[in-house]
Amino acid sequence: MWQAKVLIQAILARLPGGEAINHRLQRINARRRGPEVLANRVTDMARVMNRLKQLHPIKGATIVEVGTGWDALPTLCLSAEGAERVHAYDHVRHLRLDMAQTAAAVAAQARPEWGALWAARASNDLKSLLRTARVQYCAPGDASETGLKDASVDIFFSYAVLEHVPEQAASAIITEARRVLKPDGVFYA
Repeated sequence: MWQAKVLIQAILARLPGGEAINHRLQRINARRRGPEVLANRVTDMARVMNRLKQLHPIKGATIVEVGTGWDALPTLCLSAEGAERVHAYDHVRHLRLDMAQTAAAVAAQARPEWGALWAARASNDLKSLLRTARVQYCAPGDASETGLKDASVDIFFSYAVLEHVPEQAASAIITEARRVLKPDGVFYA
């Protein structure tokens, strides 16, 4: 099923107006699935953040995040955990202000320790939200060519993304992760 979704998204990304169609389809799917889906994703992200903290501290970390998506929930959670800077990469500029604000609000309400997300939720535009969350959003961007310095990143993070990209692209992303990660850095996917 997800392979069909990836194919449809790849086609839409190349068509004039395709990104708007893709966005509309994502919104319809979100309404059809209901608000509990986002709440479940927040719970899942809390588990992921706890696992990641067992491997490497997030607080004060420089992080590369691959596949920011429509609402940036994983990206915002990394910020809420105290990342110093998150370099977020999307191959297409998917991120939408209203969806990121909703994700920030649901996460902040569900997880009191992520209360800093209320400030992101209150942002009037996407640029302000990203600045508040200490996120540099690169889209369209190529996570296999970040332009970051060698050994400058603490955590290279991707959640529910690499299975959607061709093997050659995933391999290139892993090669870039090896280059930018510090010797004690962590690749989490």
